[in-house]
Amino acid sequence: MRFIILACFVFAFQSALTQTNDSVRAQSDSIPFLSFDSMSATEFFDFIRNHPYNEKKVLTVHGNCKAGWVKEDDVHYLIRFIRSTEKMPCLNHIISSFWPDKGSELGGYALDLIMSYRYNSKFFEGLYHCTVSNNSRADEYEQWYRETFPEKTNKK
Repeated sequence: MRFIILACFVFAFQSALTQTNDSVRAQSDSIPFLSFDSMSATEFFDFIRNHPYNEKKVLTVHGNCKAGWVKEDDVHYLIRFIRSTEKMPCLNHIISSFWPDKGSELGGYALDLIMSYRYNSKFFEGLYHCTVSNNSRADEYEQWYRETFPEKTNKK
């Protein structure tokens, strides 16, 4: 019996770490796996935008987001989404045993990705990540964006 349990664990762990070329693999329970190592910030954001909220779903991730992962072009794309309250699934690291009981919002992901660029920090460092949009934070980031990229905001 122990051998069967051990074999199942090894198989499940090995399967979870196997990546396809596009870095996304759907398991039989339809929970996708994302690899930060082979996606840009915009590709990641577009992927979560196309996976609507469902209380029983999370997006399972592996790999690390290094500081500098979010680029300037990503910020120009993300800024338009910072006030979105569209429901999105939370992120859950593959090694986490915790299952988040709340959802995220698209605007929260946009704000957190922009924050990563602004402070040259890692986007996702924990075992799970649930985030929501916040109007005062969105106001702050819009002001920062206008000051940092005046050529993008003062077009006639």
